[in-house]
Amino acid sequence: MKEVIKTIPVEDGKLYALAGENRYLLADCGAGIEIVEDSEELPVLGKGRVITNRGAALLITFEHKPGFSVNLESVQGFGFQGRVLRQDGIYEKVIFAHCLLASDLDLTEAGECTFEIQCSAEMIKRLRAL
Repeated sequence: MKEVIKTIPVEDGKLYALAGENRYLLADCGAGIEIVEDSEELPVLGKGRVITNRGAALLITFEHKPGFSVNLESVQGFGFQGRVLRQDGIYEKVIFAHCLLASDLDLTEAGECTFEIQCSAEMIKRLRAL
């Protein structure tokens, strides 16, 4: 069973296209990070469950008309950066250098898309603590 265990709003998001050694701004955007767990219930354990995988997804909503000028056929990947408000009231910059597209890339105004975030177990732990 997949379950979203936490959603973290991201401010001042910027989606980048990666082409060779270059990084091009595709759009300013709103975003949310969802931490997702895969689990299985095991009746032998009572009401317990076993968590088999934990990952993160980046949900992007384009708030402004994208201003990209990159040939989409040359895009080799995507990157993202934004700011997250921590529990202590301080903003922390988050950068995901390599995001995997998990839906259609809808670059229209008010479009939405989803990316799988490639991050370490340590990064997932930091995100859960925000």
